Amino acid sequence: ACTDSTDTGSSIPVYEYSCACVVGFANGMCAYEVIAEFTTQCAVATGGNCDVDVDECASSPCDSGAACTMVSSGPIASISA
Repeated sequence: ACTDSTDTGSSIPVYEYSCACVVGFANGMCAYEVIAEFTTQCAVATGGNCDVDVDECASSPCDSGAACTMVSSGPIASISA
């Protein structure tokens, strides 16, 4: 959801806007726990559109040498046999 300077009670500067990103997207203010690799893209206070698809595999979340694959529900770790 995005807000701009015309929204009631907004503290956003005139002619600016701010967007709160949902899980899996960045380039705005992320409304979820952020992985370190996307800290900068999750701290865009004004002007971001939440149009960056976050690659959760970038943080290497899989253990024991498992391969990380992104699917729509999030990262999946798998070990080749």
